[in-house]
Amino acid sequence: MLLGGNPGSSTLALRLGAASLACGVGLLLCIRGTGWRRASRVHPAANVGMRSDVAALLGYTPAEWQSDPGLWLTRIHPDDRARVQAERDRADRAGEPFDSEYRMLARDGREVWVRDMALLLHDQSGGPLHWQQLKFDITAYKQAEQQALAVQRQCQRLLDQTPCIIYRARLDAVSTTEYISSRVETMLGYPAEKFVQDPYFWLSLVHPDDREAVRQDLA
Repeated sequence: MLLGGNPGSSTLALRLGAASLACGVGLLLCIRGTGWRRASRVHPAANVGMRSDVAALLGYTPAEWQSDPGLWLTRIHPDDRARVQAERDRADRAGEPFDSEYRMLARDGREVWVRDMALLLHDQSGGPLHWQQLKFDITAYKQAEQQALAVQRQCQRLLDQTPCIIYRARLDAVSTTEYISSRVETMLGYPAEKFVQDPYFWLSLVHPDDREAVRQDLA
């Protein structure tokens, strides 16, 4: 069963998932995702367990995942594949937790963003046993993030095209600039970064005959 919710509590989710799968207990987490075990490098022949609801994530059954060890890698988006493979190889070699976000391709062609987390479990003697994995469908979060970035870029274009200087300043002694639009460089010849980095810079540009009056206004 897949449950909706927030995948943010990674450590708790991963440890609960590991315990529940190892003990045969249902995974009762308020997250949309699925879990399975995969072999470790030390015990490559270890049994692999997989939740039956894995098919709901990408459309492939547990039997298909288990019969084709290379299926996971081939279903990763080509643009993410090399990075994710390198990240997992590093985790395998070091035995450290794996946590990565990437795109996968579902059977029906959909692009699914997943957060993939894995924790290496150990036997009673401390030796590596197998990896416990959880994959969360974070597509909705990624789509919302991309929409927010698109709105941000659109707002930035409007600010840059507006024929005036738009800025935001703190309510302090020198009215420190927190943001100033790039139009300032067109009008005054100085990059916006200069005004943000030096809180006194804008005041130095005020005409000497007006500077004292401006200081008094700020007081």
